[in-house]
Amino acid sequence: MGSPAEQVYSRRLRPRSSHATKNAGEDESIALLAHEITDGVFVTVDGKAALSALVELGPGRVISPFDCWRWLRDRGFIDANDCRALDDRTSKHLCLVGPPQRLD
Repeated sequence: MGSPAEQVYSRRLRPRSSHATKNAGEDESIALLAHEITDGVFVTVDGKAALSALVELGPGRVISPFDCWRWLRDRGFIDANDCRALDDRTSKHLCLVGPPQRLD
């Protein structure tokens, strides 16, 4: 009955709407990361989606946008100025004073 990713999506993440995240796309992403994109990480700031992803994917595969910006910077995909700009835009969008202190 479908691929392993489809089974995770329909049987574990969305069996009842009360247990699902608010966004079907988040659940689809988690299911794909669990079985199809096994070296990928889930990037979110949504608490319920983060918890669902942590349960399905395990530690180290769920990160914040701020962690993502540093990953991109550390690998040379963006420079420090771009990282700061992304931090500022993300912080403003989320109504935060800045990135988490753990990233200083």
